[in-house]
Amino acid sequence: MATDTMLSIWDRAIPGGTALPPEAARELLRITLADEDRIRAAELSAKAGDGLLTTDERAELEAFTHAAALLTVLHSKARVALRAGDHGIPAA
Repeated sequence: MATDTMLSIWDRAIPGGTALPPEAARELLRITLADEDRIRAAELSAKAGDGLLTTDERAELEAFTHAAALLTVLHSKARVALRAGDHGIPAA
């Protein structure tokens, strides 16, 4: 799947452990999807569950899925960096 490949590339590209400074790790953990985007993604997911997505909506939902997956990788790397440096981990 293309998403898995893309996430693997990002996983290798983004440093983890002590290579990521604590300040950068904390900033990465502050990045989230906007409320309006979370609401829209939920709407699209509901429509997808009912089989009612248009082609454009399917592409939009896929974009949200990619963005959320990338954020997951970023947040994971940041948490690993904070644990490795014993700098405390902000609440998720």
